Amino acid sequence: MKKITILVMLVSFLGFSQTIPVDFESNIIIGDNWKADSGLASVAVTDDPITSGKGKVGQINSAASGQPWQNAQLKMTTNYLDLTNATGSKIITVDIYTTAAQSFLLKLESTKDGVTGNTEKSFTTAGSGWETINVDFSTPDQGDVPNDQYALVVLFPCYSPGFGTPPFDGTTYVDNVSGTVGAAIAPAVPNEVTVDVNANWIAYMNWFNTPADGGGFAGGDGWAVVDVKTTIGAENITLQPNFSTYANAVGGDDAARAYWTNSPDNGVTAGPTGNKIMEASTFVEPGASFNGSDLTFSGEIVSNTIDGEYTAQFFIKALDPNNGFSDALGGSKVMTLPASGSFSVSATGAELAPGLIIQYGFAINGLNANPADEVALGSVVVGASTLSTSRVTDAEFKVYPNPTQNTWNIKSLDSEITSINVIDVLGKTVMSLNPNSSNAIVNASSLKTGLYFAVVETLSGVESIKLIKN
Repeated sequence: MKKITILVMLVSFLGFSQTIPVDFESNIIIGDNWKADSGLASVAVTDDPITSGKGKVGQINSAASGQPWQNAQLKMTTNYLDLTNATGSKIITVDIYTTAAQSFLLKLESTKDGVTGNTEKSFTTAGSGWETINVDFSTPDQGDVPNDQYALVVLFPCYSPGFGTPPFDGTTYVDNVSGTVGAAIAPAVPNEVTVDVNANWIAYMNWFNTPADGGGFAGGDGWAVVDVKTTIGAENITLQPNFSTYANAVGGDDAARAYWTNSPDNGVTAGPTGNKIMEASTFVEPGASFNGSDLTFSGEIVSNTIDGEYTAQFFIKALDPNNGFSDALGGSKVMTLPASGSFSVSATGAELAPGLIIQYGFAINGLNANPADEVALGSVVVGASTLSTSRVTDAEFKVYPNPTQNTWNIKSLDSEITSINVIDVLGKTVMSLNPNSSNAIVNASSLKTGLYFAVVETLSGVESIKLIKN
């Protein structure tokens, strides 16, 4: 199919501190409140391609290699889109510029009150230049007739009924989303968690054949925490290689000894070592209340004596029930535990979208072990982050401007700021300052666009503040 270039002025809501209509002039965070989904090539913010006075506009790049239902998602962060009966309006107004007739689907998700569910409506442009289209959701194609307020607008640029037509390479531009302004959206409060022995820890074990046996996945199942060899203590958590499979096999039958140990005689006697590569995960699933909010998981290494043949990791995962429970983060938030000191990993609210199953915790990877080697193989002991032991409230700080393109001003209202560490979403410290003043200026000009956290220490305690770089 030939490449189609389309300019769309779409009524929608997005951005940090965005206003309605949305004009893409500022406060758009790619991958957060403006992101691509289901194989869409990309989204961006760019100049109006026809210099019509629109200024900055949103850009949607569709891909023939993506899914037919590929889409661009615009998340509201300041106000909902109000389509309740009380407003008397079910219409979203869309100004569109196209050079060829094209079909779109507009879908509204993430309701405020749950009175009605998702709703969607298709429309087609004439391809004759600018035109104003009223998308009337009083007669939706799919879903409920709306009587609620919505926080997510989804635009499908390659729409056909049933998505039966292959997608295409094309470019769509969106701008100036307008409709009935709904209730204010409370800012998502970042979740900051640390190693908590009182949390509801869960365990899961995957095991794999050794390279000598051809490698590959061999099995997986939920296990008791104690059976993966994780010990929840009074203050700390101890992570060790798995010994239970070897121990149970020794007391089992020939088949068990041949499967779980490197038996020299097909299971008549147990071999001296294990025979499977174990991925022993111990984690917390905090539930749906964590979806859509930034998450930071941190802790401290109390000791790390684990043998070099084993890998000890900490992670945040977001399992997708609609994709075989694979990690929607692609393993990008799985990190190796350090030999000492603190550890931290973060994920944005956009990455932890509603519907995903969030997990944070630990994993030990390596050969199932002979209990006789327990002392020699060592362990990793982890505890709560020291940053969580002394905290001050958000009200004691002012941060402005936020988002910023150049600098953040951080002001403590009651105490001197002794240090500031700016951390990216991968947990890496990208900047450190020692202001020794109640006011500090953080130069963001060299940082990439995205989300950061400032760990601010004062004489009163420690606070983590979310920062946004445009």
